[in-house]
Amino acid sequence: MKILWITVFIGLMLFSCKNELQINAFMDINSVEQYQDFVEDGVKLMFFYSPTCSLCDRQRDEISMLFAEEELLTVGFAHVNYLTHPEIFNQEEVIGFPTIVIFKNGELQHHLLGANHTYPSLREKLLLLLE
Repeated sequence: MKILWITVFIGLMLFSCKNELQINAFMDINSVEQYQDFVEDGVKLMFFYSPTCSLCDRQRDEISMLFAEEELLTVGFAHVNYLTHPEIFNQEEVIGFPTIVIFKNGELQHHLLGANHTYPSLREKLLLLLE
């Protein structure tokens, strides 16, 4: 009987923690319309990449560290693959990989080209936009 109560208690603890914890992740953008809707409200970080780009992989790692930041849970993160959606790259005039574009309520705030944007610098930019 004691084991049953312990199991129930652990299950309730895990269930309650699951409801409180929200982790960001990249949303896949699959159309120009979806892209426009996504950046319309709030602070949004768009990651433009090519799956064949090794620099993109390094930059993705830096961005991914932002997902678990409690202060950044309201930030939306999305990515666009050049090989499947070049029309979105053309609309935003993205000229190289990787590129990070940050919006606040549909207004462009930062257009960052290259893989030299570190977790701390990206975190700072996003936190300032959330103020």
